[in-house]
Amino acid sequence: MSASASDGSWYLANARSHSAGPVGAVLLIGAALLVVTPQARAADGAPQQTPAVTAATPPADTVAANASGAATITDTNGNATTANTTIASNAATAANATTASNATTASDTAAADSTADNSSQLSEVTVQGTKIAEQQYVAPLQAEKNVPQSISIVSGQELQSLDALNITEVFQRLGNIQWNFGNPMTGSLSIRGVSSSAGGGSGSTIDPSLGIVVDGVPYATLPLATQIDLVDVATVAVDRGPQGTTGGMNTSTGTITVTDNAPSFTPEADASLTLGQLQAVIGQAVFGGPVIDDLLAWRATFYRDQQEGPYFDSYEGDPRRYSWDNTDRTLGRLQFLLTPTDDFNALLGVTSKPKGIEFTNGLAQPLQEPATYANGAPTYIANGLPGATNTVQNKLTRPYFTSANPQAYQDYLNDPVLEATDQGIQTGEDGGFLKLNWNLPAVTLNSTSGFEQLWFQASNGTTEWDIDPDSGVYQRYRQESEQITATSKPGGFVDYVGGLFYLQDSSVTDTRSLYGSDAGAYDANASQYATLGTNGTGLSLMEDSLDGLYSQAYTYAHNKTAAAFAEANWHLTSPLTLTTGFRETHENRQTSQNSLITSNGFGALLDPTAFLTSSSGALSASNTAAQIAAANALAQEYFDVSSYSSLTAAQQAEVAAAKAIRSGNAYHNLYGTTAAQPYIGTLPSGDVRLSYQFDADRTGYISWQRGVKPGISQISNVGTNGVPISRLIAPEQSNSYEIGLKGDYLHQTLTANADFFYDLLHNFQQTVTIYDPVLSAENGVATYDSITGNAPMVEINGFELDSAYAGIRNLTLRFAGDYNHAFYRDSILLADPVEDGNLATSYYNAKGQDLANAPKFSGNLSGEYAVPVLGSKIFHLNFNYHYIGRTNSDPSNSEYAWVPGYGLADFGIGIGRQDRKFDVNFLVKNAFNTEYYESRTWTQYIPGIPRWFGINFSGSL
Repeated sequence: MSASASDGSWYLANARSHSAGPVGAVLLIGAALLVVTPQARAADGAPQQTPAVTAATPPADTVAANASGAATITDTNGNATTANTTIASNAATAANATTASNATTASDTAAADSTADNSSQLSEVTVQGTKIAEQQYVAPLQAEKNVPQSISIVSGQELQSLDALNITEVFQRLGNIQWNFGNPMTGSLSIRGVSSSAGGGSGSTIDPSLGIVVDGVPYATLPLATQIDLVDVATVAVDRGPQGTTGGMNTSTGTITVTDNAPSFTPEADASLTLGQLQAVIGQAVFGGPVIDDLLAWRATFYRDQQEGPYFDSYEGDPRRYSWDNTDRTLGRLQFLLTPTDDFNALLGVTSKPKGIEFTNGLAQPLQEPATYANGAPTYIANGLPGATNTVQNKLTRPYFTSANPQAYQDYLNDPVLEATDQGIQTGEDGGFLKLNWNLPAVTLNSTSGFEQLWFQASNGTTEWDIDPDSGVYQRYRQESEQITATSKPGGFVDYVGGLFYLQDSSVTDTRSLYGSDAGAYDANASQYATLGTNGTGLSLMEDSLDGLYSQAYTYAHNKTAAAFAEANWHLTSPLTLTTGFRETHENRQTSQNSLITSNGFGALLDPTAFLTSSSGALSASNTAAQIAAANALAQEYFDVSSYSSLTAAQQAEVAAAKAIRSGNAYHNLYGTTAAQPYIGTLPSGDVRLSYQFDADRTGYISWQRGVKPGISQISNVGTNGVPISRLIAPEQSNSYEIGLKGDYLHQTLTANADFFYDLLHNFQQTVTIYDPVLSAENGVATYDSITGNAPMVEINGFELDSAYAGIRNLTLRFAGDYNHAFYRDSILLADPVEDGNLATSYYNAKGQDLANAPKFSGNLSGEYAVPVLGSKIFHLNFNYHYIGRTNSDPSNSEYAWVPGYGLADFGIGIGRQDRKFDVNFLVKNAFNTEYYESRTWTQYIPGIPRWFGINFSGSL
């Protein structure tokens, strides 16, 4: 990439070396239901003949595991070394207690089944060919090889090896999934090229298409998911395609499942410290073990990550007071495992994330706007000329700004971050769960109760000027959930799982804008500025038009989901299994909203209703005595005359211009609390899969999965009569077809799971342009409006491959790659791209156009090279390379929004004891210092993160 002034030459120079009851009630209900209902096996209904996990490695090495989890590795030369293999993801004892009981996806099932099978014999088993690296890279994928579904999975050990602890870096190690840049409320997740939320951040009125489940608790809002810190986790898995027939939330495109390490009865004390560039300090600690032998165990996890971002504020009033893309995160997790009998156990977990402030908004490098629109018309006409435009360039070259800083516009262009009032993004979270598991003779019963609450606050600023000193969104969200499942014992003609699910959530979202003293001059159009910007009185009116004005819109969302689900595996013959699943979900979605002025600021006399004037500023004959008095007060305050009627025509025009600024920016579309039409409906979904096990190593399958997402209750606009318009959005439905082959090859040194998929999404929920019959009737002409609505049909097709290879001595590799084509199959109206912004028609038909943020190719290659050195030591090289293909970051597919494809390489080079009791690891992220964009438009781009170095020290007792 060339480094010109318009494409990022500054890059290296600026990069631095509700109705919810108490959660206790939910927990008690779950406990009570457990006593009267029979549990099961894996909640996704995977075939029970699935063999236990056996890590595939060359037979030349053997491992003898002992009760503590240490293993003696003997190579072909007879050299024996001891290693802490942490078999089955460091949760052997806990897995035996939970016995696959809280799985809600196929990946949960396979991992839990295999772990439980291994854990009960850990003290006496000899496993052939198991290495530490293979537990990280091979075993998780092997556990999925007989599950008839497309799954990508990564172990927590692999993530830990390169300090990949946030959602962005984790997604760089999973197949066909990505994080689209933004803060926790505005960012989005994509799978198979389909974004998980409409409009890139939708609060809690829209369910994510891509579900998130953490320790059996589903998250019903995207911001909860984007806040996850993946610390002390066992696995992170992505089940692609619609989900829901084994529990949790209905999803239309897939589910991400995070499984944390659970308590065990083996004492444990592990810690790590990472020090790096940008004053990075990242600390982790895990402690646990028995409280009462064979009865009560505990596990505590602590995490602190603080570091500056690579981009610094250039505001001269307080230079470098903030850095952008910084990290400020703290986490504490405490778990207790109770095992009073061999057939019953309970797992309780609580997590707290205190509020931290991170700077994300405002990280955008401005660019000079192109000179012309697509049709050749000029984009910029200078101030004072006929038809002068109202671009940022016009605004910042007005005398109001240049008299204070002659280089106002140049500074705006040249500084990547120039923020006078940004206060960052503040987030915090608390949550907990209780899992009860009862192993009965015929079935296994499970109850999972969950609680989560979230705080989010964005306090944004704009440029170096006092324009909006406090704007953004504040949200408080909470949810409570309960799931009961019954799972059959394996071995019969049919294995099944069935249960009930309930979740309720509520949120209050405050969208606010506080205007500053420079807002009037910045937001005035060319004509308004020409009227007001030539004398002191006009300037005072222009400043007071918005200064101190505070507008707020509150959205209240109350949602309830109740479902019954079941899935069965019919073993028709020894190798042939038919899986059938069905779910019935009842949804109740209710939203209310208002839009208010909560502070008038300095310009209360300029309120639209304070007194009435014509467009030229002349008093209207319909003014009341009180309104005339207000007009006279304004004349006295600004013009030093006692009567408004004494003002000249030019002075009245100044008043009219100031009133127009105030009305156009804040006093339009105001209304009291109004309830939107609720969405209430029952949604069926299901799946049918046919799988054939060719031999012990290979399984083929074909499947159909149907997923649904509830409709949306919303206030989308306000009519010309001031009445809010409620628009009910239809449910989203997905039909996904897959054909796949999964298995082991080359003497079980290669695991490869591949599939072709074809998805049709009906009524995909996103921002669209619609013909508005309400506004059309009021305006007397055809009127179109941009709202959250439905795209009639989206088609996605492609290929996916997840593989792991351990056929080269000392080297283990894992690869995930995909090809996608996601596009609008039917007609859909979208807003014109910016290069067509001057056209009389503001929309176009996007049929056949690719979806935004949908690269056709992406892939991840990771691995570890480890070799014994210096007797009892081990040298290891860990690496990950993530490639994402060319994509368009604009929903309207602007020609200026294409993001070139790029690759990011991370490395870890270290040495330590072979039992991993101590290790030193040198880390480098974005090792080749690749310049890349998170997104682009024709007037700005958001840069990626440059190279970073650090060193990690880790050890255990």
